[in-house]
Amino acid sequence: MKRTFNLSKLMDNNKFLKVLSCIIAVLAWFVVTTTVDPNQTAVIRDVPLTIDLTGTPAAAQQLSVIEGGDQTISIRVEGKRYRIATLTADDFVVTPVLTDIAVAGDYTVQLSVQKKDVNDADFTIVSYPETVELSFDRVNSKEFDVEAVADGITAADGYLKETPTATPNKITITGAQAEIDQIARCVVVYDGSAVLDDTLTARGRLVLYDENGNELTLEHVSYSDTEFGITVPIYLQKDFPVEVSFINTNGLDTSRFNLTLSQNTVTIAGPKDVINRRENITVGPIDLSKLDIGSVFHFDLDLSAGELDIDNIGEIVVSVNTDGFSSRTMSLQADNILLRNTPADYDVTLRSTSINNIKMVGNADDIEKLSSSELVAAVDLKNIEEGTSRVRVTIYATGEKFVWAVGDYYVTVQAVKK
Repeated sequence: MKRTFNLSKLMDNNKFLKVLSCIIAVLAWFVVTTTVDPNQTAVIRDVPLTIDLTGTPAAAQQLSVIEGGDQTISIRVEGKRYRIATLTADDFVVTPVLTDIAVAGDYTVQLSVQKKDVNDADFTIVSYPETVELSFDRVNSKEFDVEAVADGITAADGYLKETPTATPNKITITGAQAEIDQIARCVVVYDGSAVLDDTLTARGRLVLYDENGNELTLEHVSYSDTEFGITVPIYLQKDFPVEVSFINTNGLDTSRFNLTLSQNTVTIAGPKDVINRRENITVGPIDLSKLDIGSVFHFDLDLSAGELDIDNIGEIVVSVNTDGFSSRTMSLQADNILLRNTPADYDVTLRSTSINNIKMVGNADDIEKLSSSELVAAVDLKNIEEGTSRVRVTIYATGEKFVWAVGDYYVTVQAVKK
């Protein structure tokens, strides 16, 4: 069946009437805006400044904008309604006029406002702020040492508070020259308080001071680091007895030596776990081949990492009481030279027939009774090389006599590869 168009029924349809009303409204708006009143005014807000110092006197003086460069302005415009409706801050270029700025300071600067598209004739710029306030200064970067302060932290009884340290211990500050020049000290401060028996590691805050100790508040600087830590070492301190070690004793009973020490005890501080492992302070060793009558030895304190010499002793001086000692020059023959640790792949022959001018030192009675037949020279061949070599020997006396050889002695041997 053929359908016929019925306008009256269509006009009774609510959905059709709504669509028709919208179409008529849009057409009416278009007619008004294009024929009756095609122009409109508006305010475009938050338009940023574009600052370019290239080629200006300010640039020649190495000046930069340190304040005001991030501000925005509002621009009143007039033009075609359809164009005004689409304008944004990106359609404008706002440039401060910087031709007269050559020294640091605060300035009221004229503004130049232009369309980004100078050929756009559908709107005009009506008004805008004529000036803005800008501050200029040289921008500099300088590295500072960072100190640490934790005045509220104290050490418990038997403990020591060491000098706090900051992390990082150096910082680069960049900003206005005038502000950088005010900085005398950079300090990481810990504001908490406590009595501690262990090291504290915590966050701190950076504080800047001038040369008179006044805290600075600087607005035009930036920092290479923005987070800061502080370490406050809390060390256990104890007194430790000093003991002396010996080498090249060849079995001699070193407890028989009467030693005088410049310090019999030393106060050491350090981390609890380190200090609690320590039993004494050992200095030396005294090489018996260097211990002559009247010998005095100087030894630096050998401390572990993190330990502190509280009283700044630095060294222990060891004097050997040699009252009742004497010395004697002796010799020994080849029969008393012992070759030890000969490598299995070498044949070694002793070329020396004797060792002469051996200085023996010890108890006076034992030195007087000592005979050459009681002297032995031991040669360690474990590192021998092929050929003829001069090798150091260790000389000692057999029996129970309290004597030893002072000095360095050598023999010549020949090694042949098998």
